[in-house]
Amino acid sequence: MSSIQNIQEQLKGLSVEELLAVITAAAAEAKKAAKSVPKVKEAKEKKGSMPKGVVPPQLHKPRAWVDFVLADANTRGWPAIAVKGQEEPLPASVERDGQFVFESTGKPLNNKQAMSLSKQYWDRKAATGTHPKLYEVFEGQYVAPEPAAPKEAVEADEVKVEEAPKPKKAAKKSEEEKAAEKLQKEAEKQAKKEAAKAEKEAAKPKKEAKKEAEKPVVVEEAKEEVKEAPKPKKVVKKVAKKEEEAPFECEDDGQCREWVLKGKKVYRDFEGHMWERTEEGEAGPWMGKYDAATKTLDASAEEPVCEDE
Repeated sequence: MSSIQNIQEQLKGLSVEELLAVITAAAAEAKKAAKSVPKVKEAKEKKGSMPKGVVPPQLHKPRAWVDFVLADANTRGWPAIAVKGQEEPLPASVERDGQFVFESTGKPLNNKQAMSLSKQYWDRKAATGTHPKLYEVFEGQYVAPEPAAPKEAVEADEVKVEEAPKPKKAAKKSEEEKAAEKLQKEAEKQAKKEAAKAEKEAAKPKKEAKKEAEKPVVVEEAKEEVKEAPKPKKVVKKVAKKEEEAPFECEDDGQCREWVLKGKKVYRDFEGHMWERTEEGEAGPWMGKYDAATKTLDASAEEPVCEDE
């Protein structure tokens, strides 16, 4: 009989605690023997900058606000525009042949001029401007687009994966490592058997108690009590109501997320500010501030002015 077989026979008579101690000792010896085996270094992926063509999420809303002001100005005209670093403001528009243009050039407002006008109408960081109501209209129809990675970036990643060097094959395990692993597996197997046996023995009293609890109890007056019990439909409605109010989880980034309040789809931010959701999937009228602790909606709360970095 070999030394491995002798150890296996000795394991059968050990308790769970003794088997766990043997596993720990065998694992320690295996680690010592494995230190002489050379480790294979894995190739690290290089971290590059943001792919070309991808707009950072914090720039979507500022750009949309400039486009909104440009369309509004060319439709309804614009006042004199103060330009940073320029003493004289740009003149107000005049209507010519049904179109609003600069009187001196006859040209409409362009994107660069609209940037100065949008900051004059409403500066989001300073929270001041001449047209706060217009900014509220913009926020009511604004929907942030979902960012998508460009095709070039995906193809570049695929090329990097194909060109990555193949890892070297791991060195063969020594006889000592193989013996230690086999010993550890035998000890773990024996420990599992002992643990399962102990768990089975511990579960017997619980099963007997469960059987006794499941036995029906016949009471003659139970019929009258069943008649007075509440209808099952009411209980089902209460459970459904709890399921509709799912927990709301999001980052504190100033953005609104879609949520369901009492079966109704709404938009809500991290602070609990809530707006109705229209059939077109846009933010609608202001509803109030929702308190997650008390599950109540304060309709008298003042509607906030959202800001983006």
